[in-house]
Amino acid sequence: MSPDFNSLINFIDEKIELIKSQTRHGPSLIYSVETADGLIASAILFDLLRRLGTRPTIRFISPLAPDSDISSFSAEIKVGVGLSAGQEETAINLGVEGGLSAETFGFGMNEASLSTLAHLFRNREFRSPGTSHLAVAGSLSSLMDCGENRELAGLNKAVLDEGIAAGALGSERRIDLSFGYILPLHSSISVSVDPYFKNITGNSSVSASILSENGIPLKAEGRYLTLKDLNDDQLERLSMLLSGYSRSGPVKRSTFYQNTVDESFFEWNIRDFAMIIELLIASGSTALAFKLASGLATFSDYDDAWRTSMAQLEMDIEKVNRVFANRQRVINEEKSSRIIANDILNFRESIMVMKWISRWDEMKGRTVTIETVEGTDKAFIIYPISEELVSAAREIGESYGARVRKIYPFVFISASVIKADQFYDLLRARAGVP
Repeated sequence: MSPDFNSLINFIDEKIELIKSQTRHGPSLIYSVETADGLIASAILFDLLRRLGTRPTIRFISPLAPDSDISSFSAEIKVGVGLSAGQEETAINLGVEGGLSAETFGFGMNEASLSTLAHLFRNREFRSPGTSHLAVAGSLSSLMDCGENRELAGLNKAVLDEGIAAGALGSERRIDLSFGYILPLHSSISVSVDPYFKNITGNSSVSASILSENGIPLKAEGRYLTLKDLNDDQLERLSMLLSGYSRSGPVKRSTFYQNTVDESFFEWNIRDFAMIIELLIASGSTALAFKLASGLATFSDYDDAWRTSMAQLEMDIEKVNRVFANRQRVINEEKSSRIIANDILNFRESIMVMKWISRWDEMKGRTVTIETVEGTDKAFIIYPISEELVSAAREIGESYGARVRKIYPFVFISASVIKADQFYDLLRARAGVP
């Protein structure tokens, strides 16, 4: 099936007109999966519905939660983001079976994030690239940037190109470190998770020593240098140096940023912004993450978000290094890797960590599973998605009381601790899970 952009636009136009015809300044509901892409898409749709005159209510649900009956919720318009919010004529369901997804109109699964689809709705009505940076952030958070240079494709790229043409966004190939334009250089290297540096990420004293030993200064005129302070020669040396330690490909790749950001307020590129959202969700600060994505945050909120995110990042780096230092927790086979994170990573943290390690060179071509405990259940996060695996998981899950949810790029499985190992062994035999 070839991409059919015109049919997609016609579908969006019809849905918007139906919604507008039903809008009588009454309440609306956004029912969203609690992932970074889901949250960002919800923020975009929140803005759309508010501008159309409704009063949106947001409900975030864990990917592991059972399907909820929302039929009793009084709302003129219901929107599902990664979750079904009903079958009413005016309902919009993004990324769910029978709803709006990239595949529905012939695009690849990695060519339209939930946030990109939400942006297409908002932009179709208001003709503004004002949320294009959010669409890009959602696409990055769903691992839709591909290839050695980490480019976007399909509808994601169309939104990026639109933002660049309008002057709202920029893109260039350069060294990309976590918060590299905010933190001192040695600190940004030690908290870098994409790329992740073997024996360096998590240890600022080691990163500082390596820089000093290779003639890259830490300070100038009494202050620590950041990535933006280095000249071309220093940047090239840094690129060659760090590439030797990287577990996740080149340190130079496509980076994306806003051109309209007030640098006195905050300064991070779009990949950093997506990570902030992921870290806030992992910390349980979903409401604060939504404030940032929806533009409702105050300066104090940004300060709280930064402090919370950095504490979470440093804690999770320590946990990842601890997991991978224990050979009993990492089971590598020919085409699979199973990471047993029980009692170390909780479910929200495991989602974020999976995004880090799934980029590692050693994980390429493998089925990767993170296993953890969530409440009284055992949770499995599996990457990459295989339709055979999803079908087998759903079929077997019916016998074992397991919940299975496919949300690109992962499949989430929750099963009773008592039955989880039996379920997992059978799934492994049927679909090649590690």
